Amino acid sequence: MKNTTIFEVVNRYLWLKEISGGGVVLTGEQKDAMATMRGFCEISVDGRFRSISYNTLKQYSDFALTRDVTGVSSLVGWEALKAARRDVYERVEGEDVEVSDGSGEEQSLFFIKKQKKEAEVMAHLCSMAYFELFRKVYSLVDNKNVSQDDLCRQIKNVLEQSFDKFENIVSPVSGVFDGDGLKLVSGGRAE
Repeated sequence: MKNTTIFEVVNRYLWLKEISGGGVVLTGEQKDAMATMRGFCEISVDGRFRSISYNTLKQYSDFALTRDVTGVSSLVGWEALKAARRDVYERVEGEDVEVSDGSGEEQSLFFIKKQKKEAEVMAHLCSMAYFELFRKVYSLVDNKNVSQDDLCRQIKNVLEQSFDKFENIVSPVSGVFDGDGLKLVSGGRAE
């Protein structure tokens, strides 16, 4: 058992070096597992190594990963294994993973996440603009002693302020609003 564990620890380290060199491509599950040492311990590669407990890996790596194995005199054992895993994770985390959007076009996962975040910000700004505009127009409804001309002017002013404040919102209906064509509707008919 001891020789098998040492062999598997060495194979884990060599596997990490192969990944760094571009000789091995990770699956999605393996990429996710590389985020932590505990996740790395759960990885099993047929013909090379099985999953291993964290404590066993830590204990045997100091014995198995000598300077002869790592090729580096400053990093040996557990520290060498942690550094190799961290390097691989940082490399694969930043990779441009291609994802199909259903239309046959490939897009990078980073680009898709960036677009999603931008869309969420724009949706938030749109909701802010809507509620602010709604609140201001609703406050004008309570003014019963205001003439039609004053009310139209106030509504136009509110719309212009809202447009100026939220003009950077990306929307299919973005454009300049001049307020022309607005009429006060009273009782269902334009006056």
